Amino acid sequence: MSQHDYNIANQTFPNTRTDFNSVFGAISTQNSGATEPTATSVYLTWADTAASLMKFRNAADSAWVTWATTDGKLLSADGSAATPGMAFSSDVNTGAFRPTTDIYAISTGGNEAVRWDASQNMTAAGSVTALKFSFGAPTELTIATGIVTATKSNHTIDTEGDAATDDLITINGGSDGDILVLRAANGSRVPTVKDSSGNILTEGDFVMNAVDDTITLMYVASFSKWVEISRSNNG
Repeated sequence: MSQHDYNIANQTFPNTRTDFNSVFGAISTQNSGATEPTATSVYLTWADTAASLMKFRNAADSAWVTWATTDGKLLSADGSAATPGMAFSSDVNTGAFRPTTDIYAISTGGNEAVRWDASQNMTAAGSVTALKFSFGAPTELTIATGIVTATKSNHTIDTEGDAATDDLITINGGSDGDILVLRAANGSRVPTVKDSSGNILTEGDFVMNAVDDTITLMYVASFSKWVEISRSNNG
């Protein structure tokens, strides 16, 4: 670790050589040290060993800009929709930025286009056009005293204890606007989605007596219920 003021003073030869060696040491170690160099200049680099951060001096020589960690992780400024922290050299108002803590956003043309929050919920500013849309493969939920907890948008439903029939009364895990597709997990066991017995509101009970039977629901937070969008009795 080495720093220098980059001023070679008038002095005798041995001291001059020592001074030059100190300059070269500062250059080769990126002016590393636990405190900032005493003499700064535009774009001077500094390896801040106290914070384990790589920094350089800004164009006005008025502040340090942090751009990486000393173990190689790249960092950027938070930025904004108009000036994203990570952008393109030929299109500086399009890229990624951080609006606030744990929020990741992308802007196009200087305007926010999409963002993700800490719960991985996505919000888009414009319309979404998809060439292919998928909820992914379903995972199985087993009814327990009339209740299941949704963890994604595509689930199969099985009866408690592999009983011949069972009633699904309540679905936990909903957030406003969530979409949920359900179908029977096994054709020999018949779960029934119950209307208005818990937090599910449908056009009457829906008996899933075949693995091809599906019902699609949306969670409405204003009255804390899963509301039926459609059903398909294919069995």
